[in-house]
Amino acid sequence: MRPKVLKPLYNNVQNISGFGPYYSSLIKNLVGDRYKDLILHIPSSIIKRILVNNIEETHLNKKIIFTGTITSIWTSFKKPKISTATIKLNKTNISIIYFNVKKSWFNSIYVKNKLVTVSGTLQIRNNKLQIVHPDYVITNNNTVPLYESIYPLTQGLNKNKLRNAIFEAVQTLPSFNEWIDTKLVNHKKWPQFTEAIKSIHFPQSQHDIDIYPLFIERLAYDEALSRQLALKLIRLHKRKKNKKPKISKNTLINKLLKLLPFKLTSSQKIVLKNYFIDLFFCG
Repeated sequence: MRPKVLKPLYNNVQNISGFGPYYSSLIKNLVGDRYKDLILHIPSSIIKRILVNNIEETHLNKKIIFTGTITSIWTSFKKPKISTATIKLNKTNISIIYFNVKKSWFNSIYVKNKLVTVSGTLQIRNNKLQIVHPDYVITNNNTVPLYESIYPLTQGLNKNKLRNAIFEAVQTLPSFNEWIDTKLVNHKKWPQFTEAIKSIHFPQSQHDIDIYPLFIERLAYDEALSRQLALKLIRLHKRKKNKKPKISKNTLINKLLKLLPFKLTSSQKIVLKNYFIDLFFCG
């Protein structure tokens, strides 16, 4: 029987607000439809962003976050359809470029003279700074995460939707007592299970990125150990189930005794008795 402490981990994804049958089916096809499946959906990488107030050459080809004023917008009507916005950060102009996005969406986000926060990979082309398809465009008081885990996705499921689902699932994660040998944990410098889960999904610092391999190593060991323990329990259960007491009427014992040309000593009788107990009742 499953321990009560684990019950929340088996909640269905549809219990999460905003996740009806459509998104639940996408997540189910990707990882499974239980909270535990989301929790154990390991990121493929972690992004580190740089918050900048002035653009420098060292920022090229890196993920940056900056806030500036939209000075112009433009949309082409030819294919491929290109939509661009120019954002001014101090005295530096940065072009934000999209391909084949809805004009209504683009115009609702990029409004001339509006202040906007953008995150994406800074590039240079024809001596002009640009960001193609930014990761984030913030027009309110929300913030862009400096560190963000990236996951394998499926069509129809964007990273923010999946991230929200994982966040809700992680909140139900109970505190577990350490089940790995303490000496091994200390020797490997492994974090606690709950800490490892939370840190790989929602890294908060450079330290979390530096020891990311330790988080993965710890969780891999947990998985390997749990599989071995599960297999051992299955074997024990199967062996116990298949063992049925065999009933003997001492027929074989009597036949054997008659064939012997001598009488058994008391010690020999005890040995023979124990042998048949093992044979007929222990399998």
